[in-house]
Amino acid sequence: MLRVISKEPLNLSIRRWEYHLSNYFTYCGYNYIAFAVGRHFSRPGGAAYGLGKGYLTGSPIKQAYLETTLKWISGGKIEDYMSAHQHESNADELWEYFNKVIEWVQITFPTKHKFMKGVQWGDLYNDHRDRRALDPEKLDKEVERLILDDDVKDSGIYPYLLTGDEKYLNIRAFKKGNYIQ
Repeated sequence: MLRVISKEPLNLSIRRWEYHLSNYFTYCGYNYIAFAVGRHFSRPGGAAYGLGKGYLTGSPIKQAYLETTLKWISGGKIEDYMSAHQHESNADELWEYFNKVIEWVQITFPTKHKFMKGVQWGDLYNDHRDRRALDPEKLDKEVERLILDDDVKDSGIYPYLLTGDEKYLNIRAFKKGNYIQ
């Protein structure tokens, strides 16, 4: 009998369990998965956690870092990626990609802020890694300016600075205090 014991809401536990099934049983790339899970992505004090804890949400124990990295590297097509790599003896490509994303974030935005956590850094890296005109010092000043703006949603600052699309800022239509209570 299979029992899943978790403090998470049932739907999240089921989703995580489906993800584990997809990883371990569908692709059977034991060496690849074992390497990724055991060596880098699933330890709370492990390498991925040490590098990514300020940039990724979720718990390494629940495979959140691995799942996020797979989503980024595959462009959201995790099953296709896993299928293509199931017979590899290790997950070096995945680990190197994760490192490159985090390094790019640290170089591009050298001042760390708490709201950097949860930004889809891999997607931004995929789209903007080859841009040479990114000036980290200028970007940092712009981040500081936008942080002070009460109308701006902090987590949207980084995608906005890289894309120029104001939808990421989630700008409020009314300033605080300018509405009828």
